[in-house]
Amino acid sequence: EEYEKKDRIIENFYIPCFLNSSVYIRHSGYFSSSILKYVSRGLSYFLSTEGKMQLLCSPDLSDEDVRAINDGADFMKILDGATHISAAQLEQDLSKKSREVLSWMVSNKLLECRIAIPVEDGKWTGGIYHEKIGIFQDGENTVSFKGSNNETGQAIKFNYESFDVYKSWTHDNERVKRHVEKARKNWA
Repeated sequence: EEYEKKDRIIENFYIPCFLNSSVYIRHSGYFSSSILKYVSRGLSYFLSTEGKMQLLCSPDLSDEDVRAINDGADFMKILDGATHISAAQLEQDLSKKSREVLSWMVSNKLLECRIAIPVEDGKWTGGIYHEKIGIFQDGENTVSFKGSNNETGQAIKFNYESFDVYKSWTHDNERVKRHVEKARKNWA
């Protein structure tokens, strides 16, 4: 399947995938916490059921997002130190306090972040990590996607983007396996 902005990517892809997954792996050139509010309906359920997210991206992050990721434990106070929050409360917080929820995700080990810097012979190449792969898993099935969109609010809500989607329970299974293996290698 191919999704484009006109296909209502948030409602028809992201939210159903979050509602049915326990793991989300995302490798993207750019990340911004602004995406969290747009997918809050599905992401809130995913997080309330202790879904785990892995994020690999370039170092080009806003100062605010870097602080939110680095200071995850300190932001527990903003959310009353809760280690478990209901899906309804998370959805409300994601729409208003996405950076604080980002910190909460990190501090509760629901989000693990790594920064990718392209090197060759031990030296920075001058480029950025810009590959875009996403993987949703539920323990039995896997949905992978690859395409133009970064993991930002701008990309998901306003840009004209497209990506292809592959499902492990169809003839796409071999491609899904390649995406999972590529993501594992990049993460390592």
